[in-house]
Amino acid sequence: MNSIKEYQAKIKKLEKELEKLREKYSTEKGKNKKLRQGMNRSKQRVRDLAKSRDAWKGKLRSKQLTIKGLKKRIERSGKAKRHRYGTWLVGLCILLRVRGGCSYGSIRRILEILDTCFQLGLDKVPCENTVQNWVSKMGLFFMGATEKTLKGKQVSLIIDESIRLGQEKLLLILGVPFNKAKQSALRFEDISVLYMKGAKSWTGEKISRAVAGLRQSHGFDLKNILSDEDSKLLKACRLLRTGHVPDIGHAVASCLRRVFGQTVDFRSFKKLVSSYSSKGVNQPLSYLRPPKQRTKARFMNLDGVVAWAKKMLERFGSLNGKEKAFFAELPGQREIISSLGTCLSAAKEISMPFKKDGLSKGTLEQARRTIRSMAAPSGYLKAFLKEMEGYLAQYQAFMDEHGGTAVHASSEIIESMFGKYKSKANNYALTGLTTLNLELPIYGRKQNEISSRILEALEDISLAELGKWKKDNSADNQIVKRTNFFKNKK
Repeated sequence: MNSIKEYQAKIKKLEKELEKLREKYSTEKGKNKKLRQGMNRSKQRVRDLAKSRDAWKGKLRSKQLTIKGLKKRIERSGKAKRHRYGTWLVGLCILLRVRGGCSYGSIRRILEILDTCFQLGLDKVPCENTVQNWVSKMGLFFMGATEKTLKGKQVSLIIDESIRLGQEKLLLILGVPFNKAKQSALRFEDISVLYMKGAKSWTGEKISRAVAGLRQSHGFDLKNILSDEDSKLLKACRLLRTGHVPDIGHAVASCLRRVFGQTVDFRSFKKLVSSYSSKGVNQPLSYLRPPKQRTKARFMNLDGVVAWAKKMLERFGSLNGKEKAFFAELPGQREIISSLGTCLSAAKEISMPFKKDGLSKGTLEQARRTIRSMAAPSGYLKAFLKEMEGYLAQYQAFMDEHGGTAVHASSEIIESMFGKYKSKANNYALTGLTTLNLELPIYGRKQNEISSRILEALEDISLAELGKWKKDNSADNQIVKRTNFFKNKK
């Protein structure tokens, strides 16, 4: 048997081990408590994250709906309904046509080059007919938009019907504010195209009905009509009981025609210049030929011929023998050339203030001072100034009736618009009024306005409406008849 001492030693040893176990238990118990606390915090964190996740899911769902709506808006803003191409491409094509002066065929080629160089990603380049439809829709849209912008405003109308399209004559009516605010000539962005219609002929009654319809549909206050002194337009003014302001450019031309038109001196000079122009073709002296003269409106374009004649006389001594012989009769026209030059200089000095500042009491007085400053005029100049005084009297009568504010007195803008259009239009003799004419209303719009309203125009104007406009406003399109008659039938 073990001795008592051995048992006591074992008991003591066991007590030490027990004490260690108690200490270990206490330590582990503390650790366990901390772990439980950490676990509780983690569970609470999980619960918080779950709540936050559910909240973010709701927000995400809301944002996804917003994003979906924005994507739809982007898609809508990028393309018009029922249209394949984006509005940026439509805008580029329209601006290339009306600002760049490109033909529809060249626009297609330009797009092909841009697509190759800049990788635009165009799976198909729009054809010429598609681009023309875009331009026509834009023009018809802008022409209709003027109904809202002019309501209740005082308006002057600029009217011309002189341009011939095949068998038709186009009546074009532009609208401008009655009061001239800018001290500069009219620009395209200052005017609005209100009316275009083709007819085999126009009368004062037809024109007055067209203007009356515009006045009713647009709701503007018509103050006057600005135009050349065509008898039909003057009759329309009488029927409408509205004032007429003669265009200063046509007024000057009328004065020149009345003074020089039937004189022997001028007719001799005109005939000589015409012979130089025709006989000087394909010769070593062709570089000396006079500038081409228009058959119509000859007296509105005399400046070039007179300047040519004066320069030829000034440098006649430097010509070689053959050239002197060819132009031998020109020095004999020195007197009429000098008279024409003097009258044209006076006309420019009188008319420029009217073109820049408009018709006002100030410009009228300035014109009279100019006439008085010409010391003792005689001959052709005296007759020309007398004719001009007649127009100044007409201007004075208009100002007495309508007040002293400046108004427009130059219709050059409508001639510029016709000229710009004719430089790009089909000049085939049988062509009548077509949707090509719908380019005209776009000329008066700023570039950012064109770009910003493309979507609206494409969606508001359909191809059916373009066809209806053409049918309603074209009297007799011979080119369509010819095409239909001679085309091969299946």
